[in-house]
Amino acid sequence: MAKRGKSKRSWKGSVLRTALVAALSIAIWTFAEARSLTTSSRTVTLAFAAPAGLDRTAWVEPERDQRITATVRLEGSRAALQRIEQRFASPIELLIGDALSSQPGVTPLSLREALRNHPVFDRAAVSLLEVSPPTIEVRVDEVISTQVPVRVRAGGVDLQRPAAAEPASVTVRGPATLIRGVAFDVLEAPVPAEEVEGLAPGSTTELSSLAITIPAPWRTDLVEISPGSVSATIVLRDTIQTLTLSSVPVMVRLSPTQLQRWSVRVAPEDAYLRDVVVRGPSEAIDAIRQGRQRVVATLWLEGAELVAGQATFEAQLSAEASGLRFEVADRSVPIEVIAIDGDGGQDGGAAGDD
Repeated sequence: MAKRGKSKRSWKGSVLRTALVAALSIAIWTFAEARSLTTSSRTVTLAFAAPAGLDRTAWVEPERDQRITATVRLEGSRAALQRIEQRFASPIELLIGDALSSQPGVTPLSLREALRNHPVFDRAAVSLLEVSPPTIEVRVDEVISTQVPVRVRAGGVDLQRPAAAEPASVTVRGPATLIRGVAFDVLEAPVPAEEVEGLAPGSTTELSSLAITIPAPWRTDLVEISPGSVSATIVLRDTIQTLTLSSVPVMVRLSPTQLQRWSVRVAPEDAYLRDVVVRGPSEAIDAIRQGRQRVVATLWLEGAELVAGQATFEAQLSAEASGLRFEVADRSVPIEVIAIDGDGGQDGGAAGDD
């Protein structure tokens, strides 16, 4: 019985010693593995930024990017490399006035030097062996603001008057070299075709959130336009317009036979119809307003019974364009009819009306 108990205790002690040795071996291996140096490559995002209160901005030439990616090669223990991997989850900011110069201009930047001094590597127990690309060209520039007027552009419709944008101007903020280098007198806010499709002539429509078209030189994250959209009220031109002409000249039409018999005179004060109202399609009215078409008053005497003396006839108003209507208070035009004798002389006589 004594031998059996002793043997059992010996077996348990052997198992315990084996377990302790295994645990110690694992601990030593884990410690050695954690302390052994290794290298690793990682891709990181670098962002250029300005500290609060400093009106400066920076970007990489010539792409005008404020963020770039770089590949870093690191050396350290596996544990240290895993810890610093967590710090690379967010972009690494390179500040103007710290990693970057605060003076405007283009300067080369050593990324290895900038990153070695960056807080992201503080107490990381990791060595930065290499950065690719090793050097980049960075431009630092002053940030300025300017006001630029906005013009609402409505294509495909005829407006009664130019649409006014609300607000009338926007603030453009960005690098001085971009804002001053290519300046624009006005920015456009186009009206989408679907916004005016089907609108009735003469109608008034309020539009909101008309996006401002950003010119190509300012189409970058470096330039901010605020607000980015405007509102406007557009009034479509009525297809029927009215125009008042202060005077319309009077013309006399005679047939060749009557021209041989009669001479018709119109006094200067009666040679025009006054305050003639013309109503019709906007295109025709615009042509008259711009002098591309004429309105005339004609005395058609070709078929009239003329006798020598004073007479009064009504003038007929006309223009080349069709669809026009004319209104005038008095169309009557007094004339003097003079008979022409066979020898070329003239005889006066009493005249009656047509």
